[in-house]
Amino acid sequence: MNKLLDILTYSADLSGRRQLRTFVKAAIFIAAALLVALMVVVGQQIQTIRATAAVATINYNALPTSPQKPTPTPEACPSDPGDWQLVGSGIQGDTLERIEPACVYASLGRTIAWVLAIREGYSRSEAAQALGFTQPPAQTKMSEIKVLDPVGSSLMAPLVMVPLTAGFSEWYLDGRGLPAVDYFPQGCFRGIDTQINTSGIKVQIWNGSYPVICYVIEDDAATHLIMRFGGHIFSTSSSPARSSLYFGYDTETKQWDWLGIDEDLHYSDGIAGTSRDHKSNVDHYGGFVWDAQWLSGTYGLRLEAPPEHWQNAHDQAELQAILNSINSSNTP
Repeated sequence: MNKLLDILTYSADLSGRRQLRTFVKAAIFIAAALLVALMVVVGQQIQTIRATAAVATINYNALPTSPQKPTPTPEACPSDPGDWQLVGSGIQGDTLERIEPACVYASLGRTIAWVLAIREGYSRSEAAQALGFTQPPAQTKMSEIKVLDPVGSSLMAPLVMVPLTAGFSEWYLDGRGLPAVDYFPQGCFRGIDTQINTSGIKVQIWNGSYPVICYVIEDDAATHLIMRFGGHIFSTSSSPARSSLYFGYDTETKQWDWLGIDEDLHYSDGIAGTSRDHKSNVDHYGGFVWDAQWLSGTYGLRLEAPPEHWQNAHDQAELQAILNSINSSNTP
């Protein structure tokens, strides 16, 4: 042991104190330096491992998720009547309703625009083309429909249909030679029966593909009616009248069809001064007053010029020729 001590240390003075030999000090310094270097390396490795773990975590979270189906864009105005609400008119005892959202009446108005246009001299085909219909928006298969009256009773309404002959034109004019027909809403209803049977709930649409039907009132203040077809012209005097028209929403074509005029509820009446009814009905049932001004402002369709000398076109033979031409063109 003393020998090892002599190797590592030596006596530096008379007091007997020993000091480390130079090579021992160098060895200790080198060992300390190596330890420090080792700690630095280990520290760097730890930092590298942590950084790698963080990067791996970020990459993991950024992995693309499984593809998802695109979210369908909602329609600006729902075309499915199941998405409509029918809201009470606010009239006591009245079961007819208005449609919400109100934008649905724009689609109904397009079909009513066609009816207005054929009252202002446009042929059936001209009016359809001008309004973007592939064919006249009017049904021809049903001679009667099942409807609800304002007190909630269901009844069968016989229908009067106008000729849909492509080239046939009519004018409904007042004493000043201006358009004399306008329309306003009278309420809507769902034409659906819901029944519970042994296999569950069964829903039946009353009138084919028309789950929602609307009454529209026609006020006809014309004093003259003009007809033209196949080169023949006939005019006659006319009396003011008010009629009920039906319009049904077709879920297949997603448009409103003119179903016809109610035969039983059609009556003649002095309608002068009844325009106050129009605004009141719009307030209760929604929609618009659909008239010549509305047609012009909304669709740019103005009164077609009547035939020359129509005031003297009273020949019954001309009327019969028009009727014969219409009948022959409609014969299968």
